[in-house]
Amino acid sequence: MTQRSHQTAPTQFVEAAGVRFAYRRFGTSGGVPLVLNMHFTGTMDHWDPLVTDGLAATREVIPFNNAGISSTSGEVPASVEEVAVNAAAFIGALGLPPKPGRSARVHAAPRAAKLSISQRIASSLTEPWPTGPQHCRCLTRFR
Repeated sequence: MTQRSHQTAPTQFVEAAGVRFAYRRFGTSGGVPLVLNMHFTGTMDHWDPLVTDGLAATREVIPFNNAGISSTSGEVPASVEEVAVNAAAFIGALGLPPKPGRSARVHAAPRAAKLSISQRIASSLTEPWPTGPQHCRCLTRFR
């Protein structure tokens, strides 16, 4: 993957569950990517580039706009569950959910509601996905 930053990565789009999601991909590929979900009506541009570029030094980072937010189509989610279902659809459209018998292929880092949304994203995926504190270590360093 070309080394880009939060501010230089091009906005891309992917369709999932009837929604056209806007997202960016940048950072170091090869490891488990980090999907960044902003708070309720925040956009991927609300993430601080110092944080996202810092994370991108050691892994691929994928911020995205949830349904109905900014350049993403659809209706704004009305609940944490809807946020998680949309995020799981987005992750699936990128081909990132784990395969049966394999460990996680993506880490999800929500800006609000912390682990609650990540756990709901995991339960929204069609295949088992390991959850727990070991998948959220990167969040604790940036509190």
